[in-house]
Amino acid sequence: MSDQLDFSFLDDSIFEPLRSQSGLNSKAFKTLSWEDKTPETNWIRVQYAYELMRDNLHGASVFPGAVASILRSRAWEGYEFRGNVIQASSFRQFVEAQPPQGLGTTINDLMQLCKKYPAVVEGIDQILKEESGNSEGRGSEKSVANKIHYEKSSKGTSLQRSLRQLRFLATSDPNAQKLREKVLHGEISAGHALRELGKKKIRYGVDASPQSVVAFIKKHLTPEQI
Repeated sequence: MSDQLDFSFLDDSIFEPLRSQSGLNSKAFKTLSWEDKTPETNWIRVQYAYELMRDNLHGASVFPGAVASILRSRAWEGYEFRGNVIQASSFRQFVEAQPPQGLGTTINDLMQLCKKYPAVVEGIDQILKEESGNSEGRGSEKSVANKIHYEKSSKGTSLQRSLRQLRFLATSDPNAQKLREKVLHGEISAGHALRELGKKKIRYGVDASPQSVVAFIKKHLTPEQI
């Protein structure tokens, strides 16, 4: 378990879609607070996320909120099912285990279901980074090295990689920190933020015809550049 991760960026703007879908939410789930982290309430979070995923109900807006609730409560570390407390050894194990031991999916699929909410993808990626070093003992040199390697790795979706790069840049660049906050609140895309920081090239699509190429050149290049 890590006490170092700060999921405060998973705020009510992420959770709100759950509360607004009154036809889908049980009263118990709608009234859960972020701080209510008992095995009983953790099970409500896990059960609801699984049911949403299984039934594909409002997945684009509601499911990421359910995952955000699981992340902030660290529900996989202990939830009660029929009198027994289930504890996954890692978030990845929880995601991949079949219900009721987990969600019965893959990390890649989970990322795809949450991709419209960068803050949730960021939360998942931070957990995976933390767990990448846990097997070597927290705080050990190898653990730290593994986490640094994960931070710089090319694994995951393009959104994951962009968020990692922003996270790294934000540690030493105040402007990057501001742009990262905008990304996590859904105000701009991660790609846009990296372009603002000069860390990502702008790509244009041009039809393969002479007319399109000429029009593109006239629009984007100065006479001196031509």
